Amino acid sequence: MYTLLNPFWIVLCSPLLAALYNKVGDNLTMPTKFTIGMFLCAAGFWLAYLPTFFHTPTGMVSAWWLVFIYMFQSIGELMISGLGLAMVAALVPQRLTGFIMGAWFLTSAASFIIGGWIATFTAAPEGVTDPLKTLPIYTGTFGKIGIATTIVAVLMLITIPKLNQMMSGKDKDGEMKLAHV
Repeated sequence: MYTLLNPFWIVLCSPLLAALYNKVGDNLTMPTKFTIGMFLCAAGFWLAYLPTFFHTPTGMVSAWWLVFIYMFQSIGELMISGLGLAMVAALVPQRLTGFIMGAWFLTSAASFIIGGWIATFTAAPEGVTDPLKTLPIYTGTFGKIGIATTIVAVLMLITIPKLNQMMSGKDKDGEMKLAHV
């Protein structure tokens, strides 16, 4: 049932993001939108960590946590995945577009493998079913992923000015430079 939340948020938020992009126009560059998406994904992981502090005495948590976790993750995914393909189409020379798009999808495939490996860290020990014992396993893993995702988002934030400069085709003095293709 909860797996329906990702498509729900994507269908709900896609037109909202499109309207927002039309409204803000060029005020938000692609690297900025990409970075916002990464911060939203980080927020989703941090939200998945918070039930450590907000659970019943028996270790149960509200399903609303999943609803909002999926919201942040889905919107972040929309801002990263769709924009990534748009950046490839806009920035890569036409003769390399197919190859680079293939590489983009290959990184998605690699992320599924890495995600499966990371999922093994959430496995409860055999025979352990007490929510008070399994909750720290799950939330601890999400907290660590939240830290890693936040670090990546901060690094992306730091690189926005340089990426904007590189994408504009101008050097640091505002002079047009020749692109090497």
